[in-house]
Amino acid sequence: MKIDRVVTLATAYIEDPNGNVLLLKRGTKSSLSGHWQFAEGKIETGEFPDDTLEREVSEELSVPIIKMVFKTVSHVFFETPGVVFFIQRVVYLTKLESKDIKLSDEHVDCGWFTKEELLRLQLVPGVREVIEAVG
Repeated sequence: MKIDRVVTLATAYIEDPNGNVLLLKRGTKSSLSGHWQFAEGKIETGEFPDDTLEREVSEELSVPIIKMVFKTVSHVFFETPGVVFFIQRVVYLTKLESKDIKLSDEHVDCGWFTKEELLRLQLVPGVREVIEAVG
């Protein structure tokens, strides 16, 4: 298999005190519109994953991170017509200052889901693998 693009993401696995996990629903302007994903973003050249995560969570949720702890690295292959992606996620267990989320225009909804509910959603490729790894 020829890999056409490698994408490395910093990913926030955010749980509330009841064990519910925060996911964001991608907007209509995004690829994979309507799919659910973590708060996450591409690690830019010269950037450390924890810096990426702080930037992305601030942009996507408008809530500061109060704690993040590295958990795992997960990867998945994803194929679209004519392009094979290798997507790797640097996953952090993440705590927010509050649940007072103000979504960016990238997303149309967010929700706190049990792990069983998560697995019934239409997920962005690789999210299921992270849920199972962190489990």
